[in-house]
Amino acid sequence: MSLIQGLTLLIIRVKDLDREVAFYRDGLGMDLTRQVEGRVAQFSIPMCGTLELTSGGEIVPPVKDRREVQKLPIFRVANVHDVVERATHHGATVVNEPFEFNGQWLAYLADPEGHVFGISTVMAA
Repeated sequence: MSLIQGLTLLIIRVKDLDREVAFYRDGLGMDLTRQVEGRVAQFSIPMCGTLELTSGGEIVPPVKDRREVQKLPIFRVANVHDVVERATHHGATVVNEPFEFNGQWLAYLADPEGHVFGISTVMAA
């Protein structure tokens, strides 16, 4: 039996808080729940917890593949292809194009500062 019962908070340190807030709000459609100007912003992750962007980070060097990243959050979405299109329109870069794996679609993107994350959706039966 696991002692871990869920995820409460995922923190990403960013260089330009305003730019990253705009990306996660507009590019990924996340709900901004709290913001302390210039310091921190929090977004709701449904059925999971909170994504917190906090100032004090640096731009992350670009990667060519998700395997180059040590920590990699993967968000569940309704449609991977739609999210890739919307996110890239708002400044994301595609790290790994959408692909099928174990009955789901996956893709990996980098936000405008280079933080890599995955998106996933279960394929219709």
